[in-house]
Amino acid sequence: MALRKKKNKVSVSVTSNTAESKEVLHKNISTADLPLPPLERLNTLLTTKQQGGLFYPETTVNLNADLAYKEFGNGFSVSISVTLTVPQCNEGIVLGFETARQIIFTEGKSAAMMGKELYEHQIKPKDK
Repeated sequence: MALRKKKNKVSVSVTSNTAESKEVLHKNISTADLPLPPLERLNTLLTTKQQGGLFYPETTVNLNADLAYKEFGNGFSVSISVTLTVPQCNEGIVLGFETARQIIFTEGKSAAMMGKELYEHQIKPKDK
């Protein structure tokens, strides 16, 4: 049993709204592309046998975050969702939560900058 990468998901959505237009950017990030040591530790836990010779059962940790900067409906918003398959033990669940929180912080920071740039680009006066 190993960390099932297809079950692990990181989704980021950035939406920018102005009175004239709305732009939405969405991307899915593979957990294989995230160089986080906790992901390796989760994989090790999932392949470790317990005393009775059984592997830890799996469970899922889901963490979502939303951020918005809007004035009268104009502005940008960011939504991030992380789903990780973790071993069903105290260490696995805590490690999964902390890993998901770290992913949200890192990806949310870059998504917020992207949303701000996208919104500022939309509101720039067009050259005539």
